[in-house]
Amino acid sequence: MASGSQEAQNNFSLIGKEAGFEDISASCGNGLPELCGKGGYDLIVMALPLENEFGLETALHVSKLCPGGLLIISPSKIYEEVCAKGAKISAPILPRSASKAQVINIMRFLLSVRQRSIAANEETARLQGIVDEMKLVNRAKCVLIEYLRLSEQEAHYQLRKRAMDQRITLTDAALDILKIYEYQKPLGG
Repeated sequence: MASGSQEAQNNFSLIGKEAGFEDISASCGNGLPELCGKGGYDLIVMALPLENEFGLETALHVSKLCPGGLLIISPSKIYEEVCAKGAKISAPILPRSASKAQVINIMRFLLSVRQRSIAANEETARLQGIVDEMKLVNRAKCVLIEYLRLSEQEAHYQLRKRAMDQRITLTDAALDILKIYEYQKPLGG
Protein backbone atom coordinates (compact mmCIF):
# COMPACT_ATOMS: atom_id res chain seq x y z
CA MET A 1 0.00 0.00 0.00
CA ALA A 2 1.52 3.29 -1.06
CA SER A 3 0.03 6.70 -0.38
CA GLY A 4 1.15 10.14 0.70
CA SER A 5 -1.64 10.13 3.28
CA GLN A 6 -1.30 8.12 6.48
CA GLU A 7 -5.12 7.93 6.68
CA ALA A 8 -5.30 6.36 3.19
CA GLN A 9 -2.54 3.91 4.13
CA ASN A 10 -4.51 2.85 7.21
CA ASN A 11 -7.86 2.62 5.38
CA PHE A 12 -6.54 0.57 2.49
CA SER A 13 -4.53 -1.65 4.82
CA LEU A 14 -7.78 -2.49 6.62
CA ILE A 15 -9.56 -3.11 3.32
CA GLY A 16 -6.65 -5.36 2.27
CA LYS A 17 -7.11 -7.44 5.41
CA GLU A 18 -10.83 -7.75 4.67
CA ALA A 19 -9.93 -8.88 1.13
CA GLY A 20 -7.84 -11.70 2.59
CA PHE A 21 -4.32 -10.29 2.44
CA GLU A 22 -2.38 -11.13 5.59
CA ASP A 23 0.98 -9.40 5.35
CA ILE A 24 0.42 -5.76 4.44
CA SER A 25 3.12 -3.10 4.13
CA ALA A 26 2.33 0.62 3.93
CA SER A 27 4.55 3.27 2.41
CA CYS A 28 4.45 6.90 1.34
CA GLY A 29 5.67 5.74 -2.08
CA ASN A 30 9.35 6.64 -1.76
CA GLY A 31 11.49 3.88 -3.25
CA LEU A 32 8.45 1.93 -4.45
CA PRO A 33 10.00 0.84 -7.80
CA GLU A 34 13.05 -0.53 -5.97
CA LEU A 35 10.84 -2.45 -3.54
CA CYS A 36 8.81 -3.90 -6.42
CA GLY A 37 11.98 -4.90 -8.21
CA LYS A 38 12.86 -7.10 -5.24
CA GLY A 39 9.52 -8.91 -5.63
CA GLY A 40 7.45 -10.75 -3.10
CA TYR A 41 4.30 -8.63 -3.40
CA ASP A 42 0.96 -10.09 -4.45
CA LEU A 43 -0.64 -6.68 -4.93
CA ILE A 44 0.43 -3.05 -4.88
CA VAL A 45 -2.25 -0.46 -4.07
CA MET A 46 -1.29 3.11 -4.89
CA ALA A 47 -3.57 5.82 -3.51
CA LEU A 48 -2.65 8.98 -5.36
CA PRO A 49 -1.10 11.43 -4.74
CA LEU A 50 2.06 10.00 -3.24
CA GLU A 51 4.18 11.94 -0.76
CA ASN A 52 6.72 13.58 -3.08
CA GLU A 53 4.96 13.27 -6.44
CA PHE A 54 1.57 12.66 -7.93
CA GLY A 55 2.54 9.08 -8.79
CA LEU A 56 1.47 8.22 -12.33
CA GLU A 57 5.07 7.93 -13.56
CA THR A 58 5.86 5.71 -10.58
CA ALA A 59 2.73 3.66 -11.29
CA LEU A 60 3.86 3.12 -14.90
CA HIS A 61 7.29 2.01 -13.69
CA VAL A 62 5.79 -0.26 -11.00
CA SER A 63 3.37 -1.88 -13.48
CA LYS A 64 6.36 -2.97 -15.58
CA LEU A 65 8.44 -4.17 -12.62
CA CYS A 66 5.94 -5.82 -10.35
CA PRO A 67 4.79 -9.30 -11.32
CA GLY A 68 1.91 -8.91 -8.87
CA GLY A 69 -1.14 -6.81 -9.51
CA LEU A 70 -1.34 -3.05 -9.28
CA LEU A 71 -4.42 -1.10 -8.24
CA ILE A 72 -4.49 2.68 -8.50
CA ILE A 73 -6.84 4.76 -6.37
CA SER A 74 -7.37 8.24 -7.80
CA PRO A 75 -8.75 11.35 -6.15
CA SER A 76 -12.42 11.37 -7.20
CA LYS A 77 -12.33 14.97 -8.48
CA ILE A 78 -9.74 14.16 -11.14
CA TYR A 79 -10.59 10.50 -11.77
CA GLU A 80 -11.33 10.96 -15.50
CA GLU A 81 -8.09 12.89 -16.01
CA VAL A 82 -6.08 10.22 -14.17
CA CYS A 83 -7.71 7.49 -16.30
CA ALA A 84 -6.81 9.38 -19.49
CA LYS A 85 -3.22 10.02 -18.40
CA GLY A 86 -2.85 6.49 -17.00
CA ALA A 87 -4.00 4.72 -20.17
CA LYS A 88 -0.50 3.21 -20.67
CA ILE A 89 -0.51 1.70 -17.19
CA SER A 90 -1.71 -1.90 -17.16
CA ALA A 91 -3.68 -1.55 -13.95
CA PRO A 92 -7.25 -0.81 -12.93
CA ILE A 93 -7.89 2.72 -11.69
CA LEU A 94 -10.68 3.36 -9.20
CA PRO A 95 -11.92 6.67 -7.82
CA ARG A 96 -11.43 7.19 -4.10
CA SER A 97 -15.25 7.34 -3.90
CA ALA A 98 -15.46 3.64 -4.92
CA SER A 99 -17.20 1.51 -2.35
CA LYS A 100 -15.26 -0.77 -0.06
CA ALA A 101 -16.95 -3.77 -1.74
CA GLN A 102 -15.73 -2.60 -5.18
CA VAL A 103 -12.17 -2.21 -3.93
CA ILE A 104 -12.26 -5.64 -2.25
CA ASN A 105 -13.64 -7.25 -5.41
CA ILE A 106 -10.91 -5.68 -7.57
CA MET A 107 -8.22 -6.72 -5.06
CA ARG A 108 -9.49 -10.31 -5.05
CA PHE A 109 -9.74 -10.30 -8.84
CA LEU A 110 -6.15 -9.08 -9.20
CA LEU A 111 -4.95 -11.75 -6.77
CA SER A 112 -6.84 -14.40 -8.76
CA VAL A 113 -5.28 -13.19 -12.03
CA ARG A 114 -1.83 -13.27 -10.42
CA GLN A 115 -2.36 -16.83 -9.18
CA ARG A 116 -3.50 -17.94 -12.63
CA SER A 117 -0.50 -16.23 -14.19
CA ILE A 118 1.86 -18.02 -11.79
CA ALA A 119 0.18 -21.36 -12.58
CA ALA A 120 0.43 -20.67 -16.33
CA ASN A 121 4.12 -19.74 -16.01
CA GLU A 122 4.79 -22.94 -14.05
CA GLU A 123 2.98 -25.01 -16.68
CA THR A 124 4.90 -23.26 -19.45
CA ALA A 125 8.19 -24.03 -17.68
CA ARG A 126 7.14 -27.68 -17.20
CA LEU A 127 6.20 -28.03 -20.87
CA GLN A 128 9.43 -26.30 -21.96
CA GLY A 129 11.33 -28.86 -19.88
CA ILE A 130 9.55 -31.69 -21.69
CA VAL A 131 10.30 -30.12 -25.08
CA ASP A 132 13.98 -29.68 -24.11
CA GLU A 133 14.17 -33.33 -23.03
CA MET A 134 12.59 -34.45 -26.31
CA LYS A 135 15.09 -32.37 -28.27
CA LEU A 136 17.96 -33.91 -26.31
CA VAL A 137 16.69 -37.46 -26.88
CA ASN A 138 16.13 -36.77 -30.58
CA ARG A 139 19.62 -35.29 -30.90
CA ALA A 140 21.08 -38.41 -29.26
CA LYS A 141 19.11 -40.61 -31.67
CA CYS A 142 20.43 -38.57 -34.60
CA VAL A 143 23.97 -39.05 -33.32
CA LEU A 144 23.43 -42.83 -33.08
CA ILE A 145 21.98 -42.86 -36.59
CA GLU A 146 24.93 -40.88 -37.93
CA TYR A 147 27.78 -42.62 -36.12
CA LEU A 148 26.50 -46.19 -35.85
CA ARG A 149 24.43 -46.17 -39.05
CA LEU A 150 21.31 -47.31 -37.18
CA SER A 151 17.72 -46.80 -38.24
CA GLU A 152 15.65 -44.41 -36.15
CA GLN A 153 13.85 -47.36 -34.59
CA GLU A 154 17.14 -49.08 -33.71
CA ALA A 155 18.56 -45.84 -32.29
CA HIS A 156 15.50 -45.40 -30.10
CA TYR A 157 15.79 -49.00 -28.91
CA GLN A 158 19.50 -48.56 -28.10
CA LEU A 159 18.78 -45.39 -26.17
CA ARG A 160 15.98 -47.02 -24.14
CA LYS A 161 18.09 -50.14 -23.54
CA ARG A 162 20.98 -48.04 -22.27
CA ALA A 163 18.64 -46.19 -19.89
CA MET A 164 17.14 -49.45 -18.56
CA ASP A 165 20.47 -51.27 -18.27
CA GLN A 166 22.05 -48.41 -16.34
CA ARG A 167 18.86 -47.58 -14.43
CA ILE A 168 18.95 -43.96 -15.52
CA THR A 169 16.43 -41.70 -17.22
CA LEU A 170 16.16 -41.54 -20.98
CA THR A 171 17.45 -37.97 -20.76
CA ASP A 172 20.56 -39.06 -18.85
CA ALA A 173 21.15 -41.85 -21.38
CA ALA A 174 20.86 -39.26 -24.16
CA LEU A 175 23.38 -37.03 -22.40
CA ASP A 176 25.79 -39.97 -22.05
CA ILE A 177 25.51 -40.76 -25.75
CA LEU A 178 26.06 -37.14 -26.68
CA LYS A 179 29.18 -36.98 -24.49
CA ILE A 180 30.58 -40.07 -26.19
CA TYR A 181 29.77 -39.33 -29.82
CA GLU A 182 29.36 -35.59 -30.33
CA TYR A 183 33.07 -34.87 -30.13
CA GLN A 184 34.01 -37.54 -32.69
CA LYS A 185 34.04 -37.18 -36.43
CA PRO A 186 31.41 -39.19 -38.32
CA LEU A 187 32.51 -42.40 -40.01
CA GLY A 188 33.82 -41.75 -43.47
CA GLY A 189 34.16 -37.98 -42.70
